[in-house]
Amino acid sequence: IISLTTRDQSAVEDENFAGDEGVPLTLAGDVLALIGAALYGFEEVIYKKYASPKVHPVTFANTLTGLMGVATFTLFWVPIPLLHWIGHEVFELPTLEQFSSILMIATLGLIYNGCFMIVVSQTSPVFAAVGVMATIPLVALTDWVLFSESVGWGNVAGGLSIVAGFAILVRENQKA
Repeated sequence: IISLTTRDQSAVEDENFAGDEGVPLTLAGDVLALIGAALYGFEEVIYKKYASPKVHPVTFANTLTGLMGVATFTLFWVPIPLLHWIGHEVFELPTLEQFSSILMIATLGLIYNGCFMIVVSQTSPVFAAVGVMATIPLVALTDWVLFSESVGWGNVAGGLSIVAGFAILVRENQKA
């Protein structure tokens, strides 16, 4: 996490990068990511031990994804009116351009979640989670190729670590 969030100071200056002023925020983000990763790992272990059937039918993945969608729809909109009412975050209808972006993001999220649950049902939650992390170096590579974004040594080291970990996991799964 730290190698991926540490920016190479010799790289081209970015007006969106806070520099030294952003260190406390970067540290807080790193700590939050570490806590999230630990909790996610715990969730994967609990899922594998108690919720994952021995045979992984696709209907199980669809049911689990559907239940997560129902929980999201019924629970996670609750703070929105409260935040609007206290003035912390004013909510209004999106413009057509914003709505198009939201629709595209929702569609891609639906495709991602469907594919992720199929991978979980056909392999294992750990394999799927590490596979998702393998997209991080791909994003950095895409940013470099398409947008000429600088890639620091921390990003390269972190990306190579992720790819190496995924390769080890694939090799171990092939042995089993």
